[in-house]
Amino acid sequence: MTRRVEDEVALPGHVSTLSVRLIDRDLLAQDVRRAAEERLVQVVLPAAKRSRLGTVRPFDWDVSVTQLDTPGFDSADFRHRVRAFLEANAPDLAFRTGTRSPESDAEADILRLWGRDVYAAGFFGADWPVEYGGQPGYDADQDFIVSEEFARLRAPMPIGAGSLSAHALIQFGTTDQRGRYLPAIRRYEHVWCQLFSEPDAGSDLASMRTTAIRDGDCFIVNGQKVWSTNAFYADMGYLLARTDPSVAKHAGISAFALDMSLPGIETRPLREMTGTSDFNEVFFSDVRVPADA
Repeated sequence: MTRRVEDEVALPGHVSTLSVRLIDRDLLAQDVRRAAEERLVQVVLPAAKRSRLGTVRPFDWDVSVTQLDTPGFDSADFRHRVRAFLEANAPDLAFRTGTRSPESDAEADILRLWGRDVYAAGFFGADWPVEYGGQPGYDADQDFIVSEEFARLRAPMPIGAGSLSAHALIQFGTTDQRGRYLPAIRRYEHVWCQLFSEPDAGSDLASMRTTAIRDGDCFIVNGQKVWSTNAFYADMGYLLARTDPSVAKHAGISAFALDMSLPGIETRPLREMTGTSDFNEVFFSDVRVPADA
């Protein structure tokens, strides 16, 4: 089985980290492995060291460790197609660092359309099953190249936690759930948010207090989430809630595909010192969630 080893190299300028990937040495010919190691030693690490001294800024985006092709994948051609697509189609929005929420309804609409176009072009969701829009012959390097080219152009990232939610659905969802939600994610009819963190637990899911108690064909959800990026604009939420308080704290937790328009859900944007509201509090008061969610 192929194993990947990743080292994170800090680089200033356009990116914060660069993933340097070497394929397991037992699975490639010695000359290919040697070429990858030489690129790491001769190109990437020296550039990182010089960058910290301020002599190289920004990083040379035409030098990439993703250019070591796997059989059947032409990374240079794929990079050219991604770059041409972004240069021709990326919306002209102000660049903001980090994971940010839209600053207006108009910007949210622009980013929804942009996300739809990126999926339609095959640059997002290429690793999905083919029956849900994935690409035959998908290569993992595609995702690295897409990320590099987005960063190079400083193109806005489509909003929401759709990718996270999609992979959860692909791995663990029912056939009905996959057929219901995955096409809507690709078409950007649904913006998703992540509903994990809580005020008294942070990201420690074992300390979660939000509950979902079975009541016939529904679960009754009560509790609070916080630091929920894009929740104010989200149509759907990837919710974790405690469904069995009688077992160990790290167990008894279930995931729900939550319709954010259900009665009893209140979303409150958190105003930051920057004047923006990238995070939200979300409150649940006797929210009736269908058992098949």
